[in-house]
Amino acid sequence: LFSQLRDEKPVTWQGTTRAALDGADVYPKTANGITAWVGVGGSPESVVRTARYGYGLMLAIIGGSAERFRPYVDLYHRSLDSFGRDRLPVGIHSPGHIADTDAQAWEELYPAMEANRNAIGAERGWPPYSRLQFQHDIGPEGAIYAGSPETVARKIAATVQTLGADRFDLKYANGTLEHGKLLHSIELYGTVVAPMVHDLLARASSRLVAVQAEILLDMTEQPNLPGTTVEYPNWQLRLPVAAGDIAALPATARTAAIMCRNDRQEERT
Repeated sequence: LFSQLRDEKPVTWQGTTRAALDGADVYPKTANGITAWVGVGGSPESVVRTARYGYGLMLAIIGGSAERFRPYVDLYHRSLDSFGRDRLPVGIHSPGHIADTDAQAWEELYPAMEANRNAIGAERGWPPYSRLQFQHDIGPEGAIYAGSPETVARKIAATVQTLGADRFDLKYANGTLEHGKLLHSIELYGTVVAPMVHDLLARASSRLVAVQAEILLDMTEQPNLPGTTVEYPNWQLRLPVAAGDIAALPATARTAAIMCRNDRQEERT
């Protein structure tokens, strides 16, 4: 039912959990359609169902190596093709914590993560969480993104490249972690980690790097959102500045400088 409602057209539907609908419509309409993702933790059937209904795929990776999820990404893209759908985004959702140094982040996070995992484990029959398990989880083969801004940025960039992801969501609230530490983690994530990830990905080998004008202009509305086709063509969003003025923006200059710097480094190597 929700998948039909996202088309923002009158819906005729019958199911088992509520009264049937006959030509029902929903108001008000949105400007650019409704973006929706489906969280998947490792079920191939869920991946295929996500593609069938045209949702973005959000991989909930809370344990083990991100590389284990590559088959699900490949299955998702194959399923989209089989259903005749255009490419849709893949996201990653994993826990983490950021502090000024690796040691600080790890010492702040461990007690909270221990309490969190033991509470869940008591219901699921897991063994008690340990420092040894924590050291694995924060390492390159684990699913916790904790450490200094540089450590976290490098791990996120590596995961994004491994899975060909379009988005990374950091679950920053974990167990009993104090509010002030959460705020500092969020601040570092937005002001240091995110730009560093963009820089690392710009350095990665690529035949073509494209930057959307909407990103340079810091627009909250984005074009080509999943789930919309010809009914509400969101690729016709009006830019807040003339196209000819984009080249003179500070954000454009910063992005170009990163790309040029990385090109020169590639030539030297």
